[in-house]
Amino acid sequence: MDGHPTEVVFFAQIPGKARVKQSLKTAIRSLEITIQGVAWIDSDNHHIVRMRTELLEPYPDLDLKEETTESRFMEVRFKDVPQAFWLPEEVTVTVNWDGAVFRNRHQYSDFQLFRVDTDAAPPRSPARN
Repeated sequence: MDGHPTEVVFFAQIPGKARVKQSLKTAIRSLEITIQGVAWIDSDNHHIVRMRTELLEPYPDLDLKEETTESRFMEVRFKDVPQAFWLPEEVTVTVNWDGAVFRNRHQYSDFQLFRVDTDAAPPRSPARN
């Protein structure tokens, strides 16, 4: 994939045991979703290059027909930071809700690194009357 030898890993959450679930919120309710997916992992450095997730099984809600997320990752390096970061380059979320298909595509670039330094201030004395 993209010139990288990759290993492909399939995964699925176990219903009833999955502690972290994906959620889908609407104006009237919030749904917790278990997912399955596939990840393409760079064979040389073991970083995830691409990942796709979808509903584990048909969701028992009549409105939700499909939910798919496709993510592509890229190596990002920052000046004066020795390690590389693998960050999302593009994420596409597709939802089939009551027969209408919604697709959100997000592209990321020009990442910036921010640093914040703080000093602990001594505690304030209580105000006296």
